[in-house]
Amino acid sequence: MNLAHLHLILVHFPVVGSVAALGLLVRAYFVRSRESFSVAAIATLLVTLTAIGAFATGEGAEHILEKIGTSESAIESHEAAAYAALVSVLFAGFLAIVLVVGLWIDRMERVSVLARHGLLIALVVSVCLIGVAAQRGGAIRHTEVSVSSAVVQPSDTQAADTAKGAETDDD
Repeated sequence: MNLAHLHLILVHFPVVGSVAALGLLVRAYFVRSRESFSVAAIATLLVTLTAIGAFATGEGAEHILEKIGTSESAIESHEAAAYAALVSVLFAGFLAIVLVVGLWIDRMERVSVLARHGLLIALVVSVCLIGVAAQRGGAIRHTEVSVSSAVVQPSDTQAADTAKGAETDDD
């Protein structure tokens, strides 16, 4: 297993995990229990750790992809988006720590309220930025993702098959 393979494994955890952490936090707002907010904060910390791992393996994956001729501009675009996502996830992780501490120290109720609102905003931003980074990363090796507004024309045989099928349907 090389760094590119490890990177491909790790990048999926922040993508799915950030959405799950956001869902847990929204649920905690409805349930309004200390434990629910703690679970959402711990999920956010797990997302933060996996995002750090994904970003740390990205440089090694970049070197491998450059050797096989992958577009450097696509890699740089993905790296820039991943860096922005990492910064937002690190901030969300910091707020998650503040939230857990605030929840479990009785005199810090005001801090925990501010931290939970900040965490909600940070997670929404993180989900969006992680989505951008994921889309750009997918475009590196998945050409079907990188096709932006190009209209795909059917081949001559597909057009002939479609026309032939339309003729037989009229009977």
